[in-house]
Amino acid sequence: MRGRQHRREPVDVKDPARPDPRMAELGRLRQLRTASAEREQLARRAAWRTARAALHAAVAAWRAGEARTMRDWQDARAAFFAMRCSGGQFRAAKAAYERGRREGAVARAAAQEQVGACRADGRRYFAAGEEVRRARKRQEKLRILDGELRRLLAQVED
Repeated sequence: MRGRQHRREPVDVKDPARPDPRMAELGRLRQLRTASAEREQLARRAAWRTARAALHAAVAAWRAGEARTMRDWQDARAAFFAMRCSGGQFRAAKAAYERGRREGAVARAAAQEQVGACRADGRRYFAAGEEVRRARKRQEKLRILDGELRRLLAQVED
């Protein structure tokens, strides 16, 4: 006995294959790593700019101090040779000149120290930029591979 027959038989339709979530997850992970590398590069650039600004300020202070010391010394010499100041005043001006020279040497040494820090910050910035380029390249390769896999999967399913 067959019983009652149904008017419509269900049509066998193949369920669509669920896409593999691993490739999408890998893409998101690569994207996060690229964003992190870009943030790191921005931070390194800000640090480098700050170091360069500090270096420029130190060099400007050193040059201004040197110029002021030389100008004061030249004025004192001119006054002495024009006999507008005494020998005691001239010796005081010479002592101030020597003190200014020592302060200038200290300021120059401080500027030289900042040069090393500035160069190191620059190297770190450019290394971070290289890491960003490598991360973008890896992400692009992954995107191309993912597109190729999707295209091949679509061909197989058809």
